[in-house]
Amino acid sequence: MNRRAKITVLCFGMVCLFLVSLAGTARTYGETRVSVKEELVTLLALPADKIDLTETLLLISRHWDPKLDAGSLKGTLDRLEESARRQLKDHPSPKETVEILRRVIHQEGGYRYTEQLDPQGIPLNPAELFLHGLLQTRRGYCMNLSLLYLILGERLNLPLYGVPLPNHFFVRYESAEYRVNIEATEGGAAFPDSFYQQRFGVAPGSKYFMTGLNKKQTLGAYFSNVGLVLYRAARPQDAIFYLEQSAEINPQSIDALNNLGNIYSDLQQRDKSINAYERALKADPRNFSTLFNLGLAYSQARNYKKGEEALLQAAQINPGFSRTHEILARIYMAQGKNAGALLHFKILNRLQPGNLITQLNIGTLLMVMGQPDMALKIFLKMQRRHPESLEVNARIAELHYQLKEYPKAVVQYEYIIGRAPKSLQNYIQLGWVHYKMNRLDRAIEVTRRGLETATMPNRLSPLAQMNLGYFHVLSRKFEEAEQWYQKVLNTEDPGNTQAM
Repeated sequence: MNRRAKITVLCFGMVCLFLVSLAGTARTYGETRVSVKEELVTLLALPADKIDLTETLLLISRHWDPKLDAGSLKGTLDRLEESARRQLKDHPSPKETVEILRRVIHQEGGYRYTEQLDPQGIPLNPAELFLHGLLQTRRGYCMNLSLLYLILGERLNLPLYGVPLPNHFFVRYESAEYRVNIEATEGGAAFPDSFYQQRFGVAPGSKYFMTGLNKKQTLGAYFSNVGLVLYRAARPQDAIFYLEQSAEINPQSIDALNNLGNIYSDLQQRDKSINAYERALKADPRNFSTLFNLGLAYSQARNYKKGEEALLQAAQINPGFSRTHEILARIYMAQGKNAGALLHFKILNRLQPGNLITQLNIGTLLMVMGQPDMALKIFLKMQRRHPESLEVNARIAELHYQLKEYPKAVVQYEYIIGRAPKSLQNYIQLGWVHYKMNRLDRAIEVTRRGLETATMPNRLSPLAQMNLGYFHVLSRKFEEAEQWYQKVLNTEDPGNTQAM
């Protein structure tokens, strides 16, 4: 059920592919091999002000590409720093300082938002999600463009802070005398807080979004993206490492926790998936994506009660999201709560008018609930809209049978067989209708024709043979009946025969 709210990465949507783990890189110190993950854990144990952004980000780049030459990249950063430091030597005002950074990064350096994106909004060059890719191509996205500002801020001792948003990230200069937001994807343009709050739907009172992050917290936000990129590159265990680190550093980051839950869900680790969503829900109890993902995870684990609770809350927050109603309907069907299922299929039909599958489900539920007349009206209306759908004809035939309108059922089944002559099921159904009309010869002829015409082998063959045995008994043709029953007993699938 594709099925969770999409996994997201700051600035663009992220899809998930492949599940093959690749080994991480390692460096040797004396006689001890130290992996990148171990180095990162050691760095993250430092106080935030002791972390070196340049070294940490290039270490992450080496985890992506072990052959990377970090020396030349450091030289690029050094030149940016030298240019900015030279222009700041006269101690300009905070406003002028921000303008100098814009000029150094975007005008002199030529760094800007990448335009080479795939249909999901993902850079075609995956390196552009990392610092090294940004420095090599001068193209990046909101996160690493913001990190470039923060690296210069760290080196020049400027009050710059990363600011997280749902699926976005920007920089803020904030001192006692001056405060301004810097949008790195727009050449460093300044936008007020209200712009971001409205555009990205930040919930009032959020303890994480729109707040200035220290260096460790900023890395935590970045790790969420790194995890998703690694997952897409078929490195799920590395992806989980970064996302777990992200969630530990920023426990209020619902993006990281939802992404972690989505990956665990894709890996069929449902308990861990549910745990991640529950942690996200503690951070924001009314977040729609979290509630939807949690409800979906519980439904997949067949914990229908908790799945229903989460999805009903999600439906209250966003009643127009059709997928919520679809899953709720199926949860109710799985529990035999047909009235609840019918309610949500009807809501789904209002949201997606004319959807064939939804209308089939509505009509079928009415059949199950003992409302054949009402169901028949729905299916006859659908037949006019979808004359090509044999599923609709099959439902109409079944309803005519239930209503004992056998001649009308015959018309429908003969039409279906004419359109789909290889389907044994319809021959069996038509044969049974003829039996109900006391046309035993016709019942035998149709059922035998089905066995001769339909695609074989067929799991319904024993049922057709059993019916033929029964029809021959009723016709007092006992030898033929015995032959058909013997074929049933000789079937290669005794479990299927026993079930019948």
